[in-house]
Amino acid sequence: EKGYFTYPNGDSFEGTFSGNLFYEGTYKETKSSETFNGQYKNGREYSGMWYDKKGNVKAVVINGITKQP
Repeated sequence: EKGYFTYPNGDSFEGTFSGNLFYEGTYKETKSSETFNGQYKNGREYSGMWYDKKGNVKAVVINGITKQP
């Protein structure tokens, strides 16, 4: 199911949910303006990329493991 969720601190997620957990989409951290775009497993980042506020790749997530580029 597609949807949008915003935390009280302003962080947000837009994408698909599986049950009440994030499944696939974009998470944005308000304070740092960093975003994660990709898939989630059990509500946690599983496969995708973190971008800084300028759109540069900050980290890659593969099988739930975050690696610096």
